[in-house]
Amino acid sequence: LGLMHHPHHEKHVPSFCKRYGTLGTQMHDALVQYKNEVHDASFPSEEYNPYKMSAEEQTKLADMLS
Repeated sequence: LGLMHHPHHEKHVPSFCKRYGTLGTQMHDALVQYKNEVHDASFPSEEYNPYKMSAEEQTKLADMLS
């Protein structure tokens, strides 16, 4: 199906397997992009985070986590 993206896997795919796509590469690229956006705090943004926590709830959460 094309789930593996590392060149190493190309050598070990049986000849009777048909490649229908490069899903592994697409999944890898998407996960790297997600990781980078989370790491640099560009995701989640206000656009993708419609839920708001009241100041009271934020205080309660902070107290529980400390």
